[in-house]
Amino acid sequence: MDMVLVIAVLASSAIAGILALGVMASRIDNAQRLSDLVRSTRRLRAEVAAQAPPPRTRRR
Repeated sequence: MDMVLVIAVLASSAIAGILALGVMASRIDNAQRLSDLVRSTRRLRAEVAAQAPPPRTRRR
């Protein structure tokens, strides 16, 4: 009986560890995707700003 309990505890610990690692990996992946999105958005905004004509000024 004790051996079954030890095996059950080890198995449940392994499953909990695998699930925790999966959650951490998905968060890291999401953070990487967010940083890529922010980086590309900043690059695109800089390109659009460089291509835009200068603002018109009013003559007096």
